[in-house]
Amino acid sequence: MLLIGNAPLVARAPLSVPCIAEGANLRDTTIVHPTNAQRGRIAAGYKLPSVVGFRQALQAARRDAADPETRASLAPIDRARLSDRFTLLANGRDLLGGDTLAIMFNHHPDAVYWVWMYHLAGGLWVIRSFHAEGCSKQQLRWIVNRYSEFIR
Repeated sequence: MLLIGNAPLVARAPLSVPCIAEGANLRDTTIVHPTNAQRGRIAAGYKLPSVVGFRQALQAARRDAADPETRASLAPIDRARLSDRFTLLANGRDLLGGDTLAIMFNHHPDAVYWVWMYHLAGGLWVIRSFHAEGCSKQQLRWIVNRYSEFIR
């Protein structure tokens, strides 16, 4: 569930992180090496406007130059994570506009974060919501093994 301020947002589009989808064998800790086609799809995801906007929002937050909405969304997050690279696990359109991203910070792979990116009329992408998903240690290990070539 995403949060806007303190209010839960329940109207987001379904977005699943493939590696923690229902039916996944979490005991399988095999490191998976993606195919060239999978690598291409993952690389293309980083060029999406919402993902580029997320990267720019993190950079602005590190410089204390983020817009008020982004600053408020990132306030509870440890500042060390703002400097970290991230791996895009999933993305999709949000029912209330903008995009929803599922990410994991590369040097802090202890949580999956859901990010609601919203595109303002002036062209700026802002972070409307940012929170950690409740994943078990076993799920997180499974994710890291599946994305090991990208989480560095």
